[in-house]
Amino acid sequence: KNTKKHSKGGKLYFYFPGAFTQQSYLDVNFSLVNEQRERIHSSTLVLPNISGIFGLRLKDLEGAPSLEVNKNYEWGIAISVDDFSRSRYISGWIQRLLSTSTELQQLADIQPEDRPYIYATEGIWYDTVAALFELTQLNPENSTAQDNLQDLIESIGLSSIDTRDFIGYLSEFSSDDVSSIVSSSGNDTKIINQN
Repeated sequence: KNTKKHSKGGKLYFYFPGAFTQQSYLDVNFSLVNEQRERIHSSTLVLPNISGIFGLRLKDLEGAPSLEVNKNYEWGIAISVDDFSRSRYISGWIQRLLSTSTELQQLADIQPEDRPYIYATEGIWYDTVAALFELTQLNPENSTAQDNLQDLIESIGLSSIDTRDFIGYLSEFSSDDVSSIVSSSGNDTKIINQN
């Protein structure tokens, strides 16, 4: 199914179960393919080997093109590990929409707390999720935004994922940053020195 977004610079989120290899960080290969099945972008990023939700901002990827309005794109994330049989691949479809509703055209004037509901009403999945994550990051004490994000994730059958386990955006990590990761068991995994 094609999932829509409105904003120019999209954000993708994915859950990584972590700790299925001894490596402290993993290479993540991101690709973007157009409707003609041509690869229009490819990047290699670093993923700390810890369990949690990671974000990927398309605007952070060097050389990544802007998504054209009403065009379909397939994105893919391949996580490589030393044992190929344990490597992972996820993918999905994304389409950028033209602002057609009055609410979408006036987003700059709308309070951040109201944006997720406008996106959701318009059926714009990626931006709904991104707006809720943004609210939870701006104000971690905002239980309403956290609860709404958790409800949204659970509504698509991902009830085992706790949205409070947001680790960060892949562009924030490099293999040199591995020393800033404090890893322990279970939910005590934390990242320090996060921007």
